[in-house]
Amino acid sequence: MRKLLLIVTILCASFPSFVLAHSTGESFEKVIGAYKVDIGYGDAAPGEAATFDLKLFDASGESKIPFDNAWVRIERDGKTFFAGPIANQTFGVPAFSIAFPTEGSYEVSVRFTNGQNVLAEATFPYQVEADEDASIDSAAKKSVPVMPAVTTAAIVAVAAFFIGRVTARG
Repeated sequence: MRKLLLIVTILCASFPSFVLAHSTGESFEKVIGAYKVDIGYGDAAPGEAATFDLKLFDASGESKIPFDNAWVRIERDGKTFFAGPIANQTFGVPAFSIAFPTEGSYEVSVRFTNGQNVLAEATFPYQVEADEDASIDSAAKKSVPVMPAVTTAAIVAVAAFFIGRVTARG
């Protein structure tokens, strides 16, 4: 049993953990009074979905502030493209994905509320640009997320092999 624990520990330590503060990588951050608004986002080309995650911290950025929901509004040239509430979740981070139809400059506004109380509001610019590398097949670009699944499957297969050997020895 000690060998099994050692093997699992070595396997877990051998592979890096890919943990980001945001599921999407980049973020807008703005301190407003006693709060820090933190919106994680990913880049998107026209017609492709961009994912945004919504977080609210104290001004130092150390403690998460609970909120019921966030009202999100996305505008372009003074016209509302999207508006709606994003409910906070018990587990994970409140997030949404949206496909922008055309390239250009958009404004993303977020208002965090707790009950009827508005905690913080912020507006950020968001740029949608045409895909710079249109020569890469879109199916090939979408296959990149498969790598974590392949790595996980390899880890499980190696662990199962060693568990079988340890169990067979008794």
